[in-house]
Amino acid sequence: MKTIERYWVSSVAWATKLPSLPLMLVALLLTYVATAPALVLALAKSDLSIGGPEFVKHGLGPMILIGCLIAPVLETAVNQWACIRLLNRFGCGTATAIVVSALFFGLGHTYSLAYVLVTFNIGLVLAATFVIEDRRGGSPFLVTMAVHAMRNGMTTVYYALSV
Repeated sequence: MKTIERYWVSSVAWATKLPSLPLMLVALLLTYVATAPALVLALAKSDLSIGGPEFVKHGLGPMILIGCLIAPVLETAVNQWACIRLLNRFGCGTATAIVVSALFFGLGHTYSLAYVLVTFNIGLVLAATFVIEDRRGGSPFLVTMAVHAMRNGMTTVYYALSV
């Protein structure tokens, strides 16, 4: 446990020194790295469906509007900004606030168990990004929302090209 804690502390210290744009790019990359365990599990278990939002069948316009604009704003407001701020106000530690925020984020994506696991891991990255940007007095809402929007945008492009 001490090794994990040391790694976490040194990683946060390193990330805190990054300007906002590089932090956003690192966080975006980590949202993909963080999903690997759940995706491997889903692929290994052939009867485990990942699922996802059904607005894909409504076309590219709604996908962009909902997935890249509305969802990142609303989900960042509820799952990172409000959740982390409220938990901190009640004296919860940073690690607890990050995990609870990620749990709410994951539970907001109940398309399947695999999807909840994938989005929980993404939620960990988004919550950590929020905390890091907040600690250094930056714009945690905007940075976290932008990472979320970029992630959803890349997913939207993938789905648009694969249809």
